[in-house]
Amino acid sequence: MAKRKKNKGGLAAALICLFMAAATLLRGGRIDLPAVSDALGEVSDAVSDLSQTPAEPVDGLFEMIALDVGQGDSFLLRTQEQTVLIDTGEAEYADTVVGALKEYGVEQLDLVIATHMHSDHMGGMAEVLEAVPAKTFIMTELPEDLTPTSRVYENLLTALEQSPETEVIPAQPGDRYSLGDGVTLTILGPVADYDDLNLTSVVCRVDAGDRSFLFTGDMEKKAENDLIAAGADLSADVLKVGHHGASTSSTADFLAEVDPVCSVISVGEGNSYGHPTAATLERLNEYGPVYRTDLLGEIRITTDGVSLWVESDNGEPEQLL
Repeated sequence: MAKRKKNKGGLAAALICLFMAAATLLRGGRIDLPAVSDALGEVSDAVSDLSQTPAEPVDGLFEMIALDVGQGDSFLLRTQEQTVLIDTGEAEYADTVVGALKEYGVEQLDLVIATHMHSDHMGGMAEVLEAVPAKTFIMTELPEDLTPTSRVYENLLTALEQSPETEVIPAQPGDRYSLGDGVTLTILGPVADYDDLNLTSVVCRVDAGDRSFLFTGDMEKKAENDLIAAGADLSADVLKVGHHGASTSSTADFLAEVDPVCSVISVGEGNSYGHPTAATLERLNEYGPVYRTDLLGEIRITTDGVSLWVESDNGEPEQLL
């Protein structure tokens, strides 16, 4: 199970170079200025490398990382070949997301999904895309009367306009994206037109071997029921709980369709909304452990296609399957 690692190789190289520099000062009892210059240059390069973190390999077939962005959502998905980012949290967490991407060695995102246009999901998106470019960007196509007029939305549109290398694609149920090694991401919703941004959330499922992960944005009861009625395959081992555990999401009928082994809630500590609600937690607890970013910090769930492992900043590692 991969944790963020610091690059220690550069430190060893720097020490070796410093030793070489010292040796040149004593060579033959005189100072060899060209050699000193070369050695110090190597020291500078090695020290510079200390700030560089190589891309960490994924332990297994697929890894989901719930970043701790307070009362918001941001999920980094990784395979051996590709990286996907779903949401970024509020604008104030953009540096947190960019820092996490850098620490995991992500220099370019293959796919970015903005589940819906509320700032607690896409507020930092513009800044993240400016720092770490994306090949493909997916969002829900909105009618004019539902299109936001907020600054963060305008900033996102500007960032996309200034990134011609990024292909912007509307979310279409049934669209499937290969993440390599047989891992696929499938868009499931939204399957209808809505007048509430939460209901327009992009819903997607990742299938990795025998295991699957369902991401729901802030989808609420009506959209959940519409997905069920549309015959969408909602079964998943890991459920990203909708709307931070609000009472309006994760209905009993929906959970019966998903039948998760565990659930993950991205939520802010002591938030004023009362998320997650006691009623939602009671329903979720019937399906296995519930992992929360407000209690555990960053949460990482890894699969080799058969087993599931869970780690977090503030919890003990465990194997679920």
